[in-house]
Amino acid sequence: LFERGYDYNGFGGVVSNRASGESEIKPLLIGAYGEGDKPTLTAEVRIWQGVDNVVFQDLHLEGGMRIQGAQNILIDNVTFEGQDAGGGAKFSALQSEGITLLNSELYDIWRTQRETDFGNNGHRSQSWHDRTHGVYVDSTDGFLLEGNFFDHNGWNPNYNPNNLWGGG
Repeated sequence: LFERGYDYNGFGGVVSNRASGESEIKPLLIGAYGEGDKPTLTAEVRIWQGVDNVVFQDLHLEGGMRIQGAQNILIDNVTFEGQDAGGGAKFSALQSEGITLLNSELYDIWRTQRETDFGNNGHRSQSWHDRTHGVYVDSTDGFLLEGNFFDHNGWNPNYNPNNLWGGG
């Protein structure tokens, strides 16, 4: 558990490979205690293969979260926000199973400047590497979104809709 009202740097690996809760009924809990604002984890939280039965609750994940090859992961009342998400998403689930994003907030997620090399060997059509998203899900079975708030995801505030290459 992380104490409310504090920022935590360098905790991207808060859940190590193969770490798991005892069962779906007795998951590993990564959450908050105390009074005040949600604790902020500034690094991207990475959940890799072999991680099962984990709950993330009452956190502010400034660096976002990437899940790949995990099972039975619940994200509840978590805030994802912040510009310049780079290429990709603040929250992504890839090749996983049983992922739930519940009662969470994803807002003010955009890139501060246009990608010039398009990150993918010059190909502009790649949806993952050269664009910014609030949520990106691919090859995941049993993904549930429920009770979430999405606002201002993917476009820069100075975006010019009349000129595709001008503005943000």
